[in-house]
Amino acid sequence: MIDLCEIELGMPLVNELSSSSAKVIDGKATAKEITESSVVIDVGINPVEGMSCSRGYRLVGDVCYEEANKIASAITPVPGGVGPMTIAMLLSNTLTAAKRAYNLE
Repeated sequence: MIDLCEIELGMPLVNELSSSSAKVIDGKATAKEITESSVVIDVGINPVEGMSCSRGYRLVGDVCYEEANKIASAITPVPGGVGPMTIAMLLSNTLTAAKRAYNLE
């Protein structure tokens, strides 16, 4: 299950995953849509008021983590789930582009 509602460039990925055995959820995912074999990759990020936090809000994903974590075989946390991988790939692609631009490959 992958939630891509927050990704503007997500449609090619949605189409690719939809043609495979992946279930793509566009919007809020509920526990009814999650099975024991689900791997949930939550890419949504939403601020929610939280007075116990120093900023006055906390960040949550599009999937109810507490519910999904009890059912799914694996789930990415928000924050800290896909963000570090996104940054790593951005840096890797930037380095590859620089090498190509200066014929260093």
